[in-house]
Amino acid sequence: MCSLNSDAKRQHVELVKGRRTFDERITKLKDECEKLMIAKFGRIMDLEELETITVNQPLEDVKDRLSIAEEERAADMQLWNVRKSSSSSSSSSSSLHLKRPNYTFYIGML
Repeated sequence: MCSLNSDAKRQHVELVKGRRTFDERITKLKDECEKLMIAKFGRIMDLEELETITVNQPLEDVKDRLSIAEEERAADMQLWNVRKSSSSSSSSSSSLHLKRPNYTFYIGML
C-alpha cells in the first residue's frame, strides 16, 4: 500500500514538472507569435479574427480566367481591326468569319 502511494506521489510530481515545462514553452511560443504578428501586420492580431479571413479560391480562379480571356479578346480585336482596315472592300462573310469565334466564346461563358 505504501509503494502504491509513493508511486502516485512520484507520478504527481512528474506531471507538475511536465506542466511547468509546457507552460514555459507556451509562453515562449506566444511571445514568438506576437513578434511575428508585429513584423507581418504591424500590430498584434486576434488569432480567431485571422482564422475567419479566408481567400475565396474559386472566385480568384474565375478572376484569373477572366483576365486571361480579356487579354485574348483584346488581341483578337486588334487583329480584327487590322484585317478590317486592310481589306475594306472584303465581303460580309469574311467579317462574319472573324466575329464567330468571339461570339461562341462569350456564349460559352454564359
